[in-house]
Amino acid sequence: MSIPIDRDNTGSVNINNINNEPMLKIVNKGNGKVDLNSASDKNALSIDANGVVSASDLTATNLTTSNLTTSNLTTSNLILLQPNLNIPANTTIGGTATVAGTTTLADTLTLSKASGDGLIVTANATVSGALAVTGNATAQAFHINGNQVVGAQSGHIVSPSATISAAYDGTTAGELLIELNDLRLAVIESQSTIAQLLSQLRTHGLIASS
Repeated sequence: MSIPIDRDNTGSVNINNINNEPMLKIVNKGNGKVDLNSASDKNALSIDANGVVSASDLTATNLTTSNLTTSNLTTSNLILLQPNLNIPANTTIGGTATVAGTTTLADTLTLSKASGDGLIVTANATVSGALAVTGNATAQAFHINGNQVVGAQSGHIVSPSATISAAYDGTTAGELLIELNDLRLAVIESQSTIAQLLSQLRTHGLIASS
């Protein structure tokens, strides 16, 4: 049994089934490029002189390629021998996508996971522009120009509680000494509280250590 094959004056080849019905058309595009068209003459696959494959609609169970351009790709297993994949239309990945090299996104990246961690970064991340966080932000510390400015929350500091009379109304030297001692204790307590506050501010990084 043979399959009818026709060749026209352009160098294109028509492959028909045993009933002489069109199945596949190999179109000579010149300069070493050929198109594989369907029976309805719809372009399915193009191969240029360098072996680069492009397709408008491609379905494959297991696809291995070094250079692929397509607007619609359906495959259960895609292996790129070289990092060159061009899909100018939308792309949907139902499973896990693993990228071992560098990836560049020229537009917006939207992560729409309903709950849990939508983005996990296990190494460093650099944001060159403004970073806006509308929800809660959790971090061990925040640094500006290499200097820590916010760290973990420190312990409670007791507010000064010593009282000093608004006006001295004593009439004896003894009463004056009592008033002066109360003032001395209040100053000591205030100094201690200020020292604790400064220590915690330095620990957080809001002020320099020296």
